[in-house]
Parts: sequence; C-alpha cells; structure tokens
Amino acid sequence: MFNKQLIWFKKKWIQIIQSNSSPGEISLGSAIGVFCGIFPLIGFQTLIMILLLWLFRRSNNVAAFLSSWIMNQFTLIPILYMDYKVGILFVPIQKGLNFTMLQELFVDFNCSEFFSVGKEIFYPMLLGGFICGLLGAIITYVMIFLIVKVKMQKK
Repeated sequence: MFNKQLIWFKKKWIQIIQSNSSPGEISLGSAIGVFCGIFPLIGFQTLIMILLLWLFRRSNNVAAFLSSWIMNQFTLIPILYMDYKVGILFVPIQKGLNFTMLQELFVDFNCSEFFSVGKEIFYPMLLGGFICGLLGAIITYVMIFLIVKVKMQKK
C-alpha cells in the first residue's frame, strides 16, 4: 500500500517537472505547501494554502498540495511538538508540555480540553508554527528551485 502511494507521489513530481511551469513557480508552490503543512492549524491548513495560492497566482498548485503532505499521520505529533518548542522561546509560559503530554492530548483529542489550555499550548504552537513554516518554506524554495533547474537543464 505504502509503495503504491510512493510511486504515485513520484509520478506527480515528474509530471510537475515536465510541465510548463518555471523552476520559480514550482519552488514557490512547494514553499507554500511546506509552510501550510507545518502551520499548526489542523483543518485550516488547506484553506490557508488556497488563500496563499490565490495571492501568489504564479505558483504551481499541484506542487503546493503535494508539499503540504509534510504533515501526515506519521509526522503530526513531531511537527506540532517542534512548533510548540520554538514558540515557547518567544512566548513565556508557566507550565511546560513534554512530547508525551502532547501526544496524549491529540490521541484522546477533546476540543474543550485543547482550548482550555489555550494560551499555554496554542499561542506558542501558533507562533512556533509560523516561524518553523517560514524557515521550512525558505529552505524548500531554494532546494526545489535548484533541483528543478538541474532536472530541466537535463531535458
């Protein structure tokens, strides 16, 4: 099952590289996808991505959607924990949260419990997600731009 998904994913990237999109458009779409994938507003990531794709119309939409899958069932908790840890560097909190506590919060997801710890978890996670998403987007843009440029020159 996983192998079929990987093959499908690889075929889509090959189609993107072979499309009429420029390296800049592909890398901008990928950067938008990574930013939205790392941003901790689960459930709203796609809406934010659609808004950003509308603002940056010259980006590759398919690359954005493929790149947003950086957040998946395997990476959800580690990415949210990273967002939280970066966020608490800038937002002072009274009681910290460890990886196991975050995992339990999402495994036994309860909206009222999640929002009751709001500013202790959510605000740092939101700021950390913005910072990590922005850094991830910049790194992704540069890497994808260089890779696509090399691949297109080989054609």
